[in-house]
Amino acid sequence: MRESRAPRWLRGPLTRGLALLCAGGFVLAAPGAAFADASVAAKQAGSALTTAARVPGDVDLDGVPDFLAPAADGSLTLFRGGSAGGAGPETASTASRSPRGDDWNNYLLAHRGAVMGGGDSLFAYHKGYKQLYLYANDADAYPDPVPGHFTRTYSLVGSSGTLCDRGVDGTWDHIAQLTAVQRGTGGTNLVTVENGHLRYYPFSYLAGCYFGAGVELGAEGADWSGFTLLSPGEVDGVPTLWVRDTATGAVTALPLPLDAVGKPVSGFTRLTLPAGRPLVSAIKDTDGKDLCADIDHAWTSNGTASLLWNCADQGAAPNQRFTLGTDGSLHVLGKCLDVTGGATAAGSPVNLWDCNNSPAQQWVTGPYPGTLKNPNSGKCLDAPGAATAGTRLAIGECDSGAGRQWTVPAAHAVLPIGLAAGAFPAVDSPGDTDADGRPDLVVTAADGRVLLYPSTAPAGGQPRFGQPRLISGPPVGQSIRSVHNPSRCLDNYGAPDNGPLRLYGCWGSASQRFAFALDGTLRTGERCVAVQGDRTEPGTPAVIVDCQGTGGQIWKYRADGSLYNPASDSCLDLPGWNDANGTALTIWSCNGGTNQRWTLTPNPA
Repeated sequence: MRESRAPRWLRGPLTRGLALLCAGGFVLAAPGAAFADASVAAKQAGSALTTAARVPGDVDLDGVPDFLAPAADGSLTLFRGGSAGGAGPETASTASRSPRGDDWNNYLLAHRGAVMGGGDSLFAYHKGYKQLYLYANDADAYPDPVPGHFTRTYSLVGSSGTLCDRGVDGTWDHIAQLTAVQRGTGGTNLVTVENGHLRYYPFSYLAGCYFGAGVELGAEGADWSGFTLLSPGEVDGVPTLWVRDTATGAVTALPLPLDAVGKPVSGFTRLTLPAGRPLVSAIKDTDGKDLCADIDHAWTSNGTASLLWNCADQGAAPNQRFTLGTDGSLHVLGKCLDVTGGATAAGSPVNLWDCNNSPAQQWVTGPYPGTLKNPNSGKCLDAPGAATAGTRLAIGECDSGAGRQWTVPAAHAVLPIGLAAGAFPAVDSPGDTDADGRPDLVVTAADGRVLLYPSTAPAGGQPRFGQPRLISGPPVGQSIRSVHNPSRCLDNYGAPDNGPLRLYGCWGSASQRFAFALDGTLRTGERCVAVQGDRTEPGTPAVIVDCQGTGGQIWKYRADGSLYNPASDSCLDLPGWNDANGTALTIWSCNGGTNQRWTLTPNPA
């Protein structure tokens, strides 16, 4: 493992025993690390900013928050905020410059303020080795500062046996989520999820440690394991944490109980877990067991039916977990419950649709106990007729009938957006990147696109966002050419849902463009290549379906040229070496034959 100290050319008398508190009250240089004075570094970088003027989240010292994220090649990418963002993403650190010289995708990352020197410092937690590192910003590297890059100097935070082991059990071994918060001049504080606990670590001036003892933020007994942490900064002057429920896709705003310098206020009320809950019907099945509102087959296509179905472990299944927003939205699978076409007539079906805050997606409790009313239609969520498992949900006249009664979950202050974990594996808020006084949202889609949702004027006391802007495109598309017959390529052939993946003469069309996404899926035409029904037996067809990230949709391109599906332990196979146009592909036990080997060539279509 590489040493956690400055390069030899940076060492000297300044590095010996240095524990320096700088003018801003929170810029700390640790023993063993050498940094130029923050104001000097800022001048060297061409910045006129003072310590007091610096903005949390700003890594390049231009006064605007920035976004850092790992790239598919293992490097660390910088997305600059403000007008500089138009220049596009750039490499802030290569994979070899990560703490263990491996891959920045192996780390949880957080930055909010300068801990060492000037400009945001970077915390990096290795998910495998369970170690927490702190990088100084290259803005302080002498004599050639590069603000916003992280390639020079880092230190290990809390090695075994030191008083810096501050985790839930005295170690950093159980961090599943990590974000940073800065409040006033209180320095950089961490929020973590560890063994299901939501914890807060206030900044400490103690040299080499950086944090005081952890404080429990979450309510007693709450399990925060299924949440992604986002740190938007202050919302209307209130320090705020956003949390994404990975099952329902709802993002909830939680005010942090912090004073002006980031310390937890005395006697604060611990935060309530905004977890999704099942909508359990008052109707029972013939065996007297509960029935729940359900999204058909957990499909996520717009228009997927909402059904009454047997409750899966009291709604533990993601297609039976709902988050109710104080704005009236009802989130499930990263989308919202919607009355088809905004219809108002009794019997109009209810389905799944992209969250859009339309009247068709508004649900309020009442007017009878357990009812959910759609104010636009004046009707209530209904399991009509002699409802049994499989009955399609609709809207119906509001009354106290069993078909209109549900166990309605508590409402939470959700953002007007749905971000399913499968479709958007990474979400974060860099803060206010466009200087409009409101925090923005950045998401990384499973196909590799990075999108910025700009904040707009709030409504109903809740943030609102404009149309997303692409700030980084998907991976380069490729044609997948058969080794058996190099004139033939994989083709989605305009397939309907669950239609076959076929072989066809190579001609570089969009139907022959495929891309490996960050979640391991192989995508084409905004859908995924899958083993039909996630089956595993040899000869099962390969098909084109909506992307769900299930085992049957995960593929690895191996060194021998095979396309391997780990869930079935099988390879994509050209049956009988039949290379005729239109031949449908299957899976088969991997054998290294030319009918199972493929070459990739760029396809920009």
